[in-house]
Formats: sequence, structure tokens, C-alpha cells
Amino acid sequence: MRILLEIVAGPERGRTVRLATREMRQFGRTDWADTSFPHDAKMSQVHFSLESDGKLCRIRDLDSSNGTLVNGEPIAEHVLADSDRITAGETTFLVRIEGGATADDVAAAKSAAAAAAAKAPPPRKKLAAKFVVETCFSGLTLCRGQIEGLSPGHLVDLLGRKLPLYLIVDFNKLPGGKPADIGEPRYLFDTLPPEAAAVASPWIIAAAEYPEWFNLVEKGWGEDAVVAVLSQQEPADVLAHLRSQAEDHGRVVGICWPSVLAPLLSYFKPEYVADLLEGIEAVVTEFADFPETWQVFGRANLVTTLESLGLSAEQPEAAGANSSNSPT
Repeated sequence: MRILLEIVAGPERGRTVRLATREMRQFGRTDWADTSFPHDAKMSQVHFSLESDGKLCRIRDLDSSNGTLVNGEPIAEHVLADSDRITAGETTFLVRIEGGATADDVAAAKSAAAAAAAKAPPPRKKLAAKFVVETCFSGLTLCRGQIEGLSPGHLVDLLGRKLPLYLIVDFNKLPGGKPADIGEPRYLFDTLPPEAAAVASPWIIAAAEYPEWFNLVEKGWGEDAVVAVLSQQEPADVLAHLRSQAEDHGRVVGICWPSVLAPLLSYFKPEYVADLLEGIEAVVTEFADFPETWQVFGRANLVTTLESLGLSAEQPEAAGANSSNSPT
């Protein structure tokens, strides 16, 4: 499958961009995007993404300010066909696709995408959500906001428009247990015998593969049941990394439970936390001491990322628990 984008209108008319088979790339105005268009003032910092699976090419709007159009129609997600035109800001791309799926396959994929869209998370509340910023002993940046202003599910939905999203879910703690349509398990504790893993191990779930992920976040919040992980790594690499971090010489490390993970990310040794989050851009979790809040852990650019999503940083009224200068 060969994908070529020809820029036919806009400040960089004449430029071409190639997308490799099985590649995901983000497009936008700034260096936050994989492919940037700094001269297009109407394009968002990270505007849309394209992903090829070897047969189909999908486009996704990343909560851009002015929206993404395909053939003049606004889209959230869409399966592209040869000769489609994408408009983002002042730039128009002509899509050229060689090989890959047949026209019938593309039509079937579009129908499936429309069905999935009907199950998408409900629209986000238009609230002026704010967050405070703290520096943890671990060296991470911590951004904390109020659930009243932005629910955890909607926060994770926003971040998932910027970065691929994975959930670690303990169905033993999730109210209502495991959904019937969840599919085959990817156990975090994969060294356990299958019968033991089925009883004791949380699952790792790629949000792209399970449209109902939003409900898992909302139901699991406050139950010590769900952690959201955002990473540009390939799914297999994310899975392998999380599994390697969840076990230490045969002993289980509880990175899957917020009650363990949040204090660890806040207070543990910087070198350990750096290894734990290798290849991971952000982690969203609850914090037992602040049940009315959500927490996002990441690096220094985390503040800019949240602000690009429409949230605003403010100074904390008092030093939070995670601003401690010594570990517990």
C-alpha cells in the first residue's frame, strides 16, 4: 500500500508527504506534530492524524480549533479513499492511494466506522476546566484538576485525541465487572497460569480496539480500578513494557492500581520512575487523598499539551501532597 499526500492549496502548495505502510502520523502547525506546517496560521498545533494498517488509511481529527474536512465535510474519523481531499486550516491535501483495500472494503470500513461513532463518548461539557501544576520528587510534572470541571473520562478522551490511549483495568474492582463484549484478554500479569490470571490479573486494553472504553474510565474512577496510559509506541511494545514493569524478580508490582501507582509516580526515585515511564508520555490516575480530582503525570511539556486542549493552568492555593521534597 502506497499513500501520498499532495498539497494542492495553502502556504506550502506543491509539497508532498508520504505515509508508510503501517504508520501513524500526526499533522499540525507546530513541532508537536510529526509533520508540521508552520506557515499555516489556521492549522492547530496538532490538527489531525493519519494511520495506515496496510489495507486502509484512516484520518482522525485531533480536536482541532477549525475542524478537519474530507471532501468539504467535517469529520471526526473517516476512512480515506483515493482522490479524497483533506482540508486543515488553509491547507488542502489530495490523497493518492495505491494498492490496499478494494472499493468494497473501503465502503464496509466506512459503515463500521459509522457504527462505532454511534457508540462514541458523549459530547464533552463546554466548561472552563483548570488545573494546578506541581513538580514531584520523582522529577515528573503533575497536573491536577477538579472532576467537577472535567470528568476523568472526558479528560482521557481529550488526551486520546493527541496520543494513542491504553487502559489498565482491574475488572475485579470495576462496578459491574467485565463487559460481555470486551474480547480476548491481554493480561498484565502474563506469567501467571491462565486460570490464575483470569482471577487475579488486570487487563491492558487499547482504546482503538474497544469503542466502549469511555465507560470503563467513568465506572472505574474512585474504585482503584483503572489507569490510563498514553504512548506513541506500537501496541506490542506498550504491552511488553507494562508487563516488564509489573513484575520484579517474580514479585508483582502494583502499577495497575492507582493506590500504588500515584504515590510511586509522585515520590519514588527519579531513575526508577524514568525507567517505568520509558516511552510513555502521560499517565492519568486518581489519587486517594484527593478523591474529587484527576491527576496527569508526565514531563515538562505536559502543561503545554493540556493548554492546547483548552484547559488553563493556575497557581495552587497551597502546596499539594506531591510537592514534597522527600520520598515516603
